[in-house]
Amino acid sequence: MGFGDDYIINPLKYAISNIKALLIFAILEFIPLAMFLIMLVTIVTPFISKSAVDMGQMSPESFVMLMFSLGVGFVIFLFFGIIIDLIISIFLNGYIMKILSTTIQGEQKLPDWENWKELFSKGFVFFIGSVILSIVFFLLNLGFEIIDYMGTFLLAYSDIGIFALFVSLIVLFFKLILSIIQAIYTPLALSNYAHTEEFKAFFEVKKIVKMMSLKWLAILIVATIVALIIELPLYALIVFAIVFGIITESLMLATVLGVVGILYASITLPLVSVYIYRCYGTYYKKINEELEYYDLEE
Repeated sequence: MGFGDDYIINPLKYAISNIKALLIFAILEFIPLAMFLIMLVTIVTPFISKSAVDMGQMSPESFVMLMFSLGVGFVIFLFFGIIIDLIISIFLNGYIMKILSTTIQGEQKLPDWENWKELFSKGFVFFIGSVILSIVFFLLNLGFEIIDYMGTFLLAYSDIGIFALFVSLIVLFFKLILSIIQAIYTPLALSNYAHTEEFKAFFEVKKIVKMMSLKWLAILIVATIVALIIELPLYALIVFAIVFGIITESLMLATVLGVVGILYASITLPLVSVYIYRCYGTYYKKINEELEYYDLEE
């Protein structure tokens, strides 16, 4: 099969090969957003309505009490929201790992949601590994930021401005390279862990670097373009809602368009996630087989 079949057509078919599993993915992803909407309806909107009617008639003590109650309610809701969002994210990570591992094993159908305990445990390790990778790249980027700041300081307070400007440009170049390396390295590291189920797989730099290629870069670019095309109606809807809402000052229309946008996003975002990770798994499977073949030849 060609590049288009492997990384556009087949991954999209795969994403809809198990509608029940895709819907469960969508529901889990939608829960944090639903909680935000509940908070908006139960806390923020009543507060705004009450403020519009009674704010001028409220005593300072009543106003302080109202703000305190709102703040406490928001903090409580935010705390439980973060906990629930984290738990859901771990389950989603576990399922993403399952997508990667079954793809690497050659499965052609989106896996079912089963053995939730295993999904949680592996998703937790998946989450920890992802966080550590993010911290490593953050620290590297921070180092460049410090160098950039020193260059800016020299540019402003010294007579070697040209040299300082040159340093800042060099640092900007390396920061861009670091961002590209992170975008290339992280999906392969996640796929490597999904395949081996060993924590050290996140950090097998030598093996992962061997897997990098121009084809891998092309796959990342194509997958991003496909994802943007799928989400294009959502972006257009947001722009239309903002522009038309400003022109007509119609809160009802903005609300309707917002609901339509949420429904569209709740369906397409899980599909995009499955599509992208299927592309990652497909490439990893092919390149890993090639590396194993060459190792045997040697």
